[in-house]
Formats: sequence, C-alpha cells, structure tokens
Amino acid sequence: MTEETFQQTVTQSLIAPHGGALVDRTGERPDDLEALETVMLTAREVSDLDMLASGALSPLQGFMGREDYDRVVDDMHLANGLAWALPVCLAVEAAPAGDRVALGDGDRRPFAVLEVEEVFEYDKEREAERCFRTTDEAHPGVARLYAQHPLYLAGKVTVFDRPEPPFPELARDPADTRGAGAASSASRRETRSTEHTST
Repeated sequence: MTEETFQQTVTQSLIAPHGGALVDRTGERPDDLEALETVMLTAREVSDLDMLASGALSPLQGFMGREDYDRVVDDMHLANGLAWALPVCLAVEAAPAGDRVALGDGDRRPFAVLEVEEVFEYDKEREAERCFRTTDEAHPGVARLYAQHPLYLAGKVTVFDRPEPPFPELARDPADTRGAGAASSASRRETRSTEHTST
C-alpha cells in the first residue's frame, strides 16, 4: 500500500462529521455589500458565525429557524431528528427590510451576508428553563439570554471575512484537525514500520 493510499484510507476511516458532511460557509465578498442593511452581532454571535463558517457547527448552514429552534429547545434535536444541545440563533431588534443583510461586529466591520429566511418571536423564559434548567438571572447564560433582542433572524450565511482568533497559532478548523489526524496516523505507521525493520 502506498503512503497516499494509506492516508486516503485513514481519512475515510475517520468518524463522519455530525450530520454526515463537513459544512463550509465561506465565500466571496458580495459586490452590493455597501447597499445592504447591517445587523450588528454580539461577541458571542460573532463566535457562532465563525463556527458556522468553518463547519464546527455542521450540519448547520446558518442561524436556526423556528422549526429547528423549537425542536432543540423541546428535546435537544434538530427538526430532522439529529441530536443538538443548544439553539444557535441570531437575536435582532426588528425584522430587516430586505431579503439579504450584512452581518457585522460592534465596530461595524462586516463579516458575512445572511439570506433572510425567517424572523420569529421566542419566549426567553421558556428557552432559559428548557436549556439552562433555571430562570434565575444569576446564571450567566440566563442573564445573557434575557438581555438580548426579542426576535430571532434565521437564514444561511456566507462568511467572507473571518475574525482573527486571539491565539492564531492554536486555531484549527475542523478540516485542519481531520487532516492532521490522517497525517498523524500515517506518521505513526511510518515509525512502527521503521522500528519493525530495525529489529
């Protein structure tokens, strides 16, 4: 077996990404970006957006709609039955006017475009009770939930500018770590082969 064939075999033997396929929601900066309404994201939502871009939240392709949200809150599964622990949602103050919006951070730096699929109301106390098992604002997750906007904006995202991680030398996307796993296995095989030959 050649080294290339072995690495392909190792890659194929890795556990499949959650949902079956590793999502990649990165893309090109749109030409009409300046004309789009901008939705400002919190630091936590920027983090969620980056994980959506890299496939760390596969199989999600964007922020959840009502069907997925309700199912996750009620029984920790997506609408298609796939296990999922917590909602991944984007809170907004009002519904956007257009069918596409830019997504930016507190400095109004744009990162992505979202295709508006749905805007819906949600019950903060219900989400707190179901997801955190408490409605007490002393819980940091509940306090954050109560402080956010009253509507959820759902839709697929295309991320064209990812934020710089605080420790870039340690940052690895799912595709990187899966590739590293194959390379590491190949390296271990080579080491064992060398040791066997020398004995």
